[in-house]
Amino acid sequence: MYLSKIQKIVNDGLVKITRIARNYSNGDCVGVRRCNPPLINPQNLPYLPIPKLENTLHKFIKSCEPFVSYKVIVETKEICEMFQKKEGKYLQKYLISKAQNSYNWLDDWYTQCAYLCNRDSLPMSTSPIMTFPPQKFRKTYQQREYVAKLILAILKFRKLCYCNKLPVETWHKYPLDMGVYKKLFANIRLPKPVCDQLYHYPNSQHIIIMYKNNLFKVKVMNNCGDPLSFRQLTERIDEVMTRGKATGIPFGLLTSLNRDTWAGVYEHMKDIGNNEELLEHIEKSMFLINIDNPPPCPVCDDEDRKLNSCQNGFHGYGPKVNGANRWYGKTLQFFSTRDGCSGIIFEHSPVEAIPLGKMADYILNYIAGDEWREVPDIILRERPLKMDFIPSEDIINAMNDASEHLEQKMNNFRIDILHYDRFGKEFIKENKLSPDAIIQAALQFANLRLHNSVTPQHETASTRRFYMGRTDTIRSCTREVVRFLQNMSRVTTPTKEKFELLQDAVKRHQQITADVMMGRGIDRHLFGLLMASRELKIPLPKLLRCEAYHKSGRFRIVTRQNPTKRNCFTCYSPGLDGGYGCCYNPRSEDINMCVTCKRSDPECHPGKFLDAWACSMRNIADLILRYKLYQKECFSRGKCSKC
Repeated sequence: MYLSKIQKIVNDGLVKITRIARNYSNGDCVGVRRCNPPLINPQNLPYLPIPKLENTLHKFIKSCEPFVSYKVIVETKEICEMFQKKEGKYLQKYLISKAQNSYNWLDDWYTQCAYLCNRDSLPMSTSPIMTFPPQKFRKTYQQREYVAKLILAILKFRKLCYCNKLPVETWHKYPLDMGVYKKLFANIRLPKPVCDQLYHYPNSQHIIIMYKNNLFKVKVMNNCGDPLSFRQLTERIDEVMTRGKATGIPFGLLTSLNRDTWAGVYEHMKDIGNNEELLEHIEKSMFLINIDNPPPCPVCDDEDRKLNSCQNGFHGYGPKVNGANRWYGKTLQFFSTRDGCSGIIFEHSPVEAIPLGKMADYILNYIAGDEWREVPDIILRERPLKMDFIPSEDIINAMNDASEHLEQKMNNFRIDILHYDRFGKEFIKENKLSPDAIIQAALQFANLRLHNSVTPQHETASTRRFYMGRTDTIRSCTREVVRFLQNMSRVTTPTKEKFELLQDAVKRHQQITADVMMGRGIDRHLFGLLMASRELKIPLPKLLRCEAYHKSGRFRIVTRQNPTKRNCFTCYSPGLDGGYGCCYNPRSEDINMCVTCKRSDPECHPGKFLDAWACSMRNIADLILRYKLYQKECFSRGKCSKC
């Protein structure tokens, strides 16, 4: 019955769909076309395509093989065949129809389901952080000067974004969507019942500075877009820190509440005095600056300071330290502590975290240079506005609940970092292997060491080759990786065979990565089919209820690469209870890795996982070196052609 219903719904656009699919077919995808008009898409990037259904189902079956029995694989093949013949082909047509009538067929579904409709509180959930290399402030004024330089650097980077002066990034000569950088600034995720809403204010001229829970509106540029000078910014920061010496009421805690709870408190808060006007100042600001208290943890060396910086960004050491000195709905917050910790707190909804790396490199280069000295004074008489919200009994009670909840959530999280300096990506490249594939294999190797099993592994890959593209999933745990890891621990397996298995695993990873970045991934396509079935109000297809689908999609290891040239760390929450969140920054001669997990699962420990990963990286490096030695011996014996 519902099959005929689907057919009727898509029937009106079927002729158009068939014509477009024929004219814009591209290998494994259909519906690939250029995006117009140019005012909306100045780079004239193609739309995100729809992968061919039969190819997605074939790749899906292969991705499940490491985690389910042969019997389940046979059953899954039968389910996929029936799905392709029946409801699958109609759901596919529905997706193609949606793709031809939108700028990006995935964007609204994914943004809502992954972020806006998620009711969990934002800190330690969907909000990643990036830390900068620690500074050394011997005097209080040095922190003020650092914050002033930081603001000037951000404003200059923002200007480059809005003037389209950033060099266009490419992947294999394909230009990538640069519009993501404009989405970083002046965004707010407002709390609403059931599903939040995003708002963007591109003409904003002010920022918000938070100090000891006090909020100040600071206008930092004139109507012509010229910023305050370094001297003028330092004066205003000094004024903020003078007027905010007394710890304020922790209104920022409210933004750490469950989203439905915060939505109710937010509406109540707007009805009191001039609170609504003050809230608008925050919502329309370009970004936030959080001037934080030093963390309570003792510092012995630079590694301790880097870990403190990650913890301060991730949870602010709870409501009693810096956890209330935040406004978690803003897309960009930059924190700086008296002891030199600094970085970015990022709300994920409008855009992916990939641009943070480039922005961080620009900011740190700007601060280290002299360009900030050349910014002239401007006429701007508006002084910082201290924003004194009016509380009510209900708001105070909500703050107490938020404080307790944030404390509990912080106590349930573990974070650890590792600066792996034995080698970096150049050593791996010299041996004609992919650094990303090697790091991913070592992560699975670490899990095998600790938990004696292989597990589904998620790696974030960008789809910015397409207009408004965000991400898709690389399923990094493949049959090839499993074969390699199984043979790594076998003494009887020859070095040559182990290295060839490693090469097979790397090639497979590179193939999957290319597929995903070319719009031929599995997970977003399956997600689209799921959302299509919901919109059509038909029963959930058996494919999306089967054992293989659920087992292969429970990613115990969630990973993302966020490369920077500077010594930065990125931290992200685990994807599920009993899992790990792994972020890494592969540099030329070293690799920064941060791992998070929850204390509620006693089997998980970030420090042990990092040790296992480092050991796995050393084992792989030793294999590479042994194989090189083996090749030299073969060459010296005149047997190179047989090797």
